[in-house]
Amino acid sequence: MNKRQAAAEQICSTLRRRGFRALLAGGCVRDMLLKTPPRDFDIATNARPFEVAQLFERTIDIGAAFGVQVVLLPEGPFEVATFRKDGPYHDGRHPCSVAFTGEEEDARRRDFTINALFYDPVDRKVLDYVGGLDDLRTGLVRAVGVPRERFEEDHLRLLRAIRFAARLGYAIERETYQAIRESAPRITSTSAERIRDELLKMLTEGGTRRAFEMLDDTGLLHQILPEVSAMKGVAQPPEFHPEGDVFTHTLLMLDLLNHPSAALALGVLLHDAGKPATQTRTDRIRFNDHDKAGAVIAREVCERLRLPRRDTESSRSTCGSSTSPNCGKASASGQSGRTGSRNSRHCAASIAWPAMATWIRSCGWRITRPNCPRSRCDPSPWYKGTTSSRSAILPGPCSRKS
Repeated sequence: MNKRQAAAEQICSTLRRRGFRALLAGGCVRDMLLKTPPRDFDIATNARPFEVAQLFERTIDIGAAFGVQVVLLPEGPFEVATFRKDGPYHDGRHPCSVAFTGEEEDARRRDFTINALFYDPVDRKVLDYVGGLDDLRTGLVRAVGVPRERFEEDHLRLLRAIRFAARLGYAIERETYQAIRESAPRITSTSAERIRDELLKMLTEGGTRRAFEMLDDTGLLHQILPEVSAMKGVAQPPEFHPEGDVFTHTLLMLDLLNHPSAALALGVLLHDAGKPATQTRTDRIRFNDHDKAGAVIAREVCERLRLPRRDTESSRSTCGSSTSPNCGKASASGQSGRTGSRNSRHCAASIAWPAMATWIRSCGWRITRPNCPRSRCDPSPWYKGTTSSRSAILPGPCSRKS
C-alpha cells in the first residue's frame, strides 16, 4: 500500500469514527482490482460538505452544490464527495440540480460500470451495484444504465469510453458502442480543453493505435480531428510505403511509440497531415512540400486544442522536419540552424529524431548506426509482411551489445 492509498483510507476511517459511511470510489477501485497503481483516490460519503469541512483541518470547497470538498493532507489533495443523484442535464456536462442520496443511487449516476465500484477499506470488500466486477472479468466497457442517457449527460464520455477500452485492451459493449456512433456529432459541444486532455491521454497512456481506429470507426475522429481523418485513403508510393495509405502509416508509427511525451506523440500524429492536400501523381506519387503544409496544419490543430505554445512549436517543428533526417538544421520557421532559435534546435534533438526513427521503422526499414558492431541493429521486421532488407543510417553509436 502506497502513502496516498494509506492517506485515503485514513480519511475514510476518520469519517467512519464520526458515524458516517465512507468508501473509496471510482477509478481507483478499478485500478486496484487490476493491480495497477491508482493515480488518484476519490472518497464517497454520506457526510454533507460542511460536515467534511468540519472534520479536517485544511479543505477547499470546489463544488459544495455538487457535494464535493477537497481534503488537503501532506500526501496530497483528495476529493471527498457526498453520495448524490443528479437531476437533468441541459448543457452536456453539468446537472441542473443534485439530491444527496445513498451509495447505490450514486453508483447508478456514474459513467461506466467498471468506474462505478466502491471499496470499503474498513471491511475490506468491494461493493458492486451495477455489474462492474463482471465487466472487469470479461474485459468490457459498458455504460451504466441507458448508454444514450449517460452520453447526453456529459459528451466527453464518448471519448472516455474509447480511451478506457484502448488502454485496458477491452471491448466496448454493443449498445454502448452504437450509442457512441449515434452521439458522435455532439462531441463538438465539449470544450477544446477537455477534448485536448482526453486526446493527450490516448496518445501517451498506451493503446493509441486502437484508440484512433475506434475514433475513426465511430465517427468521432472526423468531428475532433478532421485533419487526421483526411489521411484515410491517401495512397503513398508502394516502393517507399508498402504498409499502405497515410492513415495506416500514421497509426503504425503511433503503435511503435513507447510512453512518448505529448509533444512527440502529437508530432507523430500530425507529421504527414500535409500529404492529403499536396498529393500529385507524375512519374510516381509525390507530396511536394507536404512538410510545410503539415507545419501549418499542426499549428492550427494545436491552437484549436489550446495546447501550450511549447508543445505547439515542438509539434510544428516535427512536421516541418519530417522529410529529412537532417532536421537538426531546420528551425520551426524553416530557417537555418545558425539563425534558428535555441528552442528549434532543442526540438530537433529531442522531438524530431525519435519521430524520424519511428518513421523509418514503420516503413519496414532497419536502423544501422555508425560504429555498430552488428550490421543491423534491428533484426526483425517492424510490421507484418515486411520482406524489405533496406536499412537507414542514424547518427551516434549503437548502445546494443554484440
